[in-house]
Amino acid sequence: MHHLFDGGYLCVIPFGNHEASTNDTASVVLTLDANRFPAPDDGTTAEAEFWKVVGRFPVLAEQLAGVQPVRDWSVSARNQYALDQTVGDGWCAIGDAAGYVDPFISRSLSTALETVGALAWRLLDAVRQDDFATVRFEPVARLTRRYLDANDRLAAMFLAGLRAPELVKSVLFVLEVGFRYGGFPTMIAYSKLRQTGSDAALRELEAAAYVGSILPTHAGFNEMFDAAGRECAAVAAGELDAATASKRIFGMVRDAEFVPAAFKLRDPSARFFRITPVTIARLALWSMRGAPPDIAPLIRAGIRSVLRGEG
Repeated sequence: MHHLFDGGYLCVIPFGNHEASTNDTASVVLTLDANRFPAPDDGTTAEAEFWKVVGRFPVLAEQLAGVQPVRDWSVSARNQYALDQTVGDGWCAIGDAAGYVDPFISRSLSTALETVGALAWRLLDAVRQDDFATVRFEPVARLTRRYLDANDRLAAMFLAGLRAPELVKSVLFVLEVGFRYGGFPTMIAYSKLRQTGSDAALRELEAAAYVGSILPTHAGFNEMFDAAGRECAAVAAGELDAATASKRIFGMVRDAEFVPAAFKLRDPSARFFRITPVTIARLALWSMRGAPPDIAPLIRAGIRSVLRGEG
């Protein structure tokens, strides 16, 4: 569960997240924009700072009333970091070891797996040739930098969007479009691997025009993403009000030819989005009758992969 507010968010992640669990412990993480909430230099403890923020929001105070820490309180400075060098002779840093941006969208896991995919076939070739020189793995380093850059831009847009509820909601609409399509390229490549035994399609994804993006193969989405990011940056800089920015971003989603009515993202008042069999059926029909040519093949191939159980 995530509680969003201007300048940060608080997430509550229960450990006992299935019916048979008897563990009532939860991880509670408070993330603050360091530019808006600089670390106190008056000796304030992490616990005191935490409860000071929680006390501003009655719903948070009510949910956390009576909780007891099971570990010592911890606090960190800025979360973001990146290694200057992620590959060397005989070694490669991946995932959070290579760099870290922000946990909200949970991109660290997916980008780590993508890095493993890029590393694995090169590592197998290196074993065969007994050559582990750095130059062989430089493409992995470049991919890692692009993943981190993309995640940084995503986090910056999201954190700027927290200035107002309607603004962060418009940002989440943009991300929802990307997430609904974003798994299709990998599903399709994996399906080809299953059918042919060749990983060529997976390797080709490394050369996608927008590597690191949540939808790396579609120009229209990434242009919309960048435009939404500029709107949020203008709000964060005090150059634009949140209401105007959110209206513009909602308008981008509404007017985008690659966003079908089946996604139900054209209504800014919508609150819940579920992918159902009806959604998939409507999306498939749209891909054959009305979808733009730059998205229709992706939809059809992606749905086929899902129906085959390969997604």
